[in-house]
Amino acid sequence: MSTSFAMVAANGSIYYGLWYPIIIALGTFVIGMLFVKETNHVDIFAEE
Repeated sequence: MSTSFAMVAANGSIYYGLWYPIIIALGTFVIGMLFVKETNHVDIFAEE
């Protein structure tokens, strides 16, 4: 949370700190799409 407060203090706009959670959410989404394996139509309980 201190990162968003620092961004607000550096820029001066109270809404500028909202970019921090948006970027974190987008990064989490991109990493999830790239690295989490799809399990649709796959038997996840089968031995590999």
